[in-house]
Amino acid sequence: MITGIGRLKDFPMIDRTKSDIDEKRSNPETGTYFVKDGGNRVTYKVKLPKGGRAKYHYHWILNQPMRISMVKIQKGYTEVTKDDDIVPEGMIVDALGHYVYGDLVFMKCGLEQYLERLLFSRQKSDRQLAAKAKEFEDSAKAVKAGLTTDMKEQLLNDMA
Repeated sequence: MITGIGRLKDFPMIDRTKSDIDEKRSNPETGTYFVKDGGNRVTYKVKLPKGGRAKYHYHWILNQPMRISMVKIQKGYTEVTKDDDIVPEGMIVDALGHYVYGDLVFMKCGLEQYLERLLFSRQKSDRQLAAKAKEFEDSAKAVKAGLTTDMKEQLLNDMA
């Protein structure tokens, strides 16, 4: 499945619809695409014109049936196929039509879904930190510790 590249980070994720695809080296039947040497290379990390963003968030997921089912159901991921716009350069799809590298499979989820999950995680983390701060202040009051505001902030920063 691998075309001579040894590490995952060596597979740039290219936008096959906007990059200059090398027709001689590429094979759409196997999902293998290469950008022409010196040609226009558009990766999914590049911001789109006029401040736009990619529609999807891409991620390599552990290729185990339970893990794949979980990310599909809980997080809305789907496998990237050779017909998608963003594909790993130089990789071949497996028998199921997915990009697989060792025990990983290349998947995508809607960018809006991904950002909502990030926001939720951040809010949860902030709530946990506020709860720890309240717990600390309550215990300091219980023992009547004479801590200044600066000392409290320093201790909270050390806890975070």
